[in-house]
Amino acid sequence: MKRRVLLVESVGEVGGAERVLLDTLRLRDVSRWEAHLLVLAAPGSLSQEAAPHAIVTHHPAGRYRDPRTLAAAVRCCSTAIRRTGAAVVHANGAKAHIVAGLAALLHRKPCVWHVHEILDAHSPLNWLALRVPASCYLATSKAARRQLLQLGAPASKVRVVYPGLDKPRFQELLLRGAATDIRDELGISRDAPLITIVGRLQPGKGQHVLLAAAPRVRARFPTAHFLVVGDALFGLDAAYPAQLRRLAARLGLGQAVHFLGQRGDVPAILRASTVVVQASVFPEAFGLVVLEGMAAGKPVIATRCGGAAEIIADGVTGILVPPGQPAVLADRLVELLADRERREALGAAARTVEFTAAETARRIQAAWDAIAPPLAPNRRRAASAVRPIPASAR
Repeated sequence: MKRRVLLVESVGEVGGAERVLLDTLRLRDVSRWEAHLLVLAAPGSLSQEAAPHAIVTHHPAGRYRDPRTLAAAVRCCSTAIRRTGAAVVHANGAKAHIVAGLAALLHRKPCVWHVHEILDAHSPLNWLALRVPASCYLATSKAARRQLLQLGAPASKVRVVYPGLDKPRFQELLLRGAATDIRDELGISRDAPLITIVGRLQPGKGQHVLLAAAPRVRARFPTAHFLVVGDALFGLDAAYPAQLRRLAARLGLGQAVHFLGQRGDVPAILRASTVVVQASVFPEAFGLVVLEGMAAGKPVIATRCGGAAEIIADGVTGILVPPGQPAVLADRLVELLADRERREALGAAARTVEFTAAETARRIQAAWDAIAPPLAPNRRRAASAVRPIPASAR
């Protein structure tokens, strides 16, 4: 007999946390878990990708500063729990947990809070989320778990579940089209060094650190180009992309920096790259782009903080650098660009690192199994027929 899980997400576009959610929906055991997804935002790319794998509904919640907004979102989630007969509620992030955790409490349902970041202790949102009970916390790295424990989460309820890649799917995307497509598109020669950074444009991701390192790299390799892939998302850091462009102009980088915005061909871009950089200034809980660069067989340089230090063996499967130090980043880039054999050795070793989406989905389902109420095989479930949530309750 199937159980039902209600997953709650606070944003409508796809970032790293949403990619983990989508992989879980695709790779879960559909014979045991029926999935419903409540998105507390307007329809977007997340809904489009999730639709083949879950029953999706929306309730654009807005910001929680107005108590009426939060109350309406909790009512909608409560309705979804009742209508779907969910055995478990799964909150994807802190904002989702405030709503889903409160609604689950009202219905006495177990709730999972999937924590995709190293929580900022000074954030009012995180402060509120930490005061909403959870039956289980899923931390995406040991670094994220340590911070959760420091903020008061009970150790017995916190599991580490690393995100992973769907490698067969990634390899298919990796090989789609020619490896030179992005170079041809941008007019970059086949032998020019191509340094790529991928991620949401926000100061914490450190795109400005890479740009600050670029002149030093160009002084040694004048034909080097830099790809900045991503854009500001979720209505946050809207001014940062323009700040990056002004910085590139001030540094005299001219046509050497390419701002590509959001792209659907990131694996192919990584395939064409010489080096992949993750330059986060603040600790990230994990960093899927690090895994993607490694799976593409590229040398990855990442900051020695947060989850990246749990993925990369420094000097063996990649290189770790201190955060916020462009001179050090530039030196490591110059060393790699000057040593093709080392680049190839790092890339080959990186390919052997295994963090799979299938294993992530299995561990997430194991958490659902552990907290779900026992099945009653001889009793008909009251909510056997799923009815759509009426528009008035959305």
